[in-house]
Amino acid sequence: MTTIMPKSKILVIEDEIAIRENIVELLEMAGHEVLSAENGQLNKDSGSQEEVKNEFEHLFESLRYYGTGN
Repeated sequence: MTTIMPKSKILVIEDEIAIRENIVELLEMAGHEVLSAENGQLNKDSGSQEEVKNEFEHLFESLRYYGTGN
């Protein structure tokens, strides 16, 4: 039996470009709407960081960003 999953709006934040592009490609192939960013600094024109993040149903976020000292 095939389960039909509802499509989601997903934000992917990953500093490694190859990983980010692969995640985005897989999610888009599954029919999801995906926005990606290299780091947590999203487009300021879209509103505050929290406002932009709240537009998404799911967030895939790297546990560590280069340059943050973590």
